[in-house]
Amino acid sequence: MENSCKITPRPKTLKEFFTSWYLWRPVLGILTGLVIGFIYYYLVEFSGDKFEITNDGWRSILLAGFMGFWVTSSPCSRLGGRC
Repeated sequence: MENSCKITPRPKTLKEFFTSWYLWRPVLGILTGLVIGFIYYYLVEFSGDKFEITNDGWRSILLAGFMGFWVTSSPCSRLGGRC
């Protein structure tokens, strides 16, 4: 039996791209990570943290932003937790 059903995806318009979760999910993950990184640095700064990665404010903020992107863009998050 031959399958005659051919599906061709249509390209998304610019409006559909900017209103889809494909764009906003990683952006919200990065922004959340940046805020959490700033709060972490602000709270740990006064305790005299000597850990090399997080003792600088910019490093702490950027590392948390990357972690936010990584969590929202992981393959398991796309599968709905079925990893």
